[in-house]
Amino acid sequence: MVKSKKLISSIAVSLVFAGLVGSASAVSLTPGSGVLAPAEPDPVGATTVFSTNVSWGASFSFSGTLFSSVLTNDSSNPFGLNDLTFIYQFSISSNTGSTSHPGTQLSIGDFTTFLTDVSYKSGTGVVPFQVNRSGESPTEGDTVEFGFSQLFGFSFVSPGTNSATLVVQTDATLWQQSIASITDSSAFPNIPTLAPVDVVPEPTSFALFTFGVFGLAGVTYHKRQSRLKGLKQVSLPLPSRMQ
Repeated sequence: MVKSKKLISSIAVSLVFAGLVGSASAVSLTPGSGVLAPAEPDPVGATTVFSTNVSWGASFSFSGTLFSSVLTNDSSNPFGLNDLTFIYQFSISSNTGSTSHPGTQLSIGDFTTFLTDVSYKSGTGVVPFQVNRSGESPTEGDTVEFGFSQLFGFSFVSPGTNSATLVVQTDATLWQQSIASITDSSAFPNIPTLAPVDVVPEPTSFALFTFGVFGLAGVTYHKRQSRLKGLKQVSLPLPSRMQ
């Protein structure tokens, strides 16, 4: 009888988890919300507009690279063929010494009031567990956060490995330079990346961004900073049996 109860409980938890995963698929990420990260084949047939591949933390034990790209003509973008899709992929360098620092979260800024649909591409690296969006207001969510976990067979991005390709489809038609942070027990902030914008960036701003990409080695490593300054993290609530 006890075994039967345990089996029923296990099946119930599995069904709830499966339901959450299913509900995350093809669901837009609204400000203040979070979803279990869905695997989708996005982007499809897209054209690359601009890409960056930035090394960060070269002089610290927690270091790696962040690849960012903005795409157009993505036929899987639910907001329109001419709207922009952003993809991100980060790696954690193999560390020397006894301390290992896995990556647990990628936070990307400046999605503001844009509509977003999030996913990851299977078979491209370590998959995220959940995706959250900050909620500065009901219509504004500046930060998109891909979180990695060791729950339910998931894993952090360990040294010597890379994340899966992380996809944010938007209704934006213009893009700009922005910043991201990658977190372990602390965070490496101010990593140059790409994000949407509703006005054309000034040429001088873009020039400064380009200079910043190549001058990243001088960025200061802020210990114990858990996210981009001033941005609020949203936690995805789990059923009580799964916590």
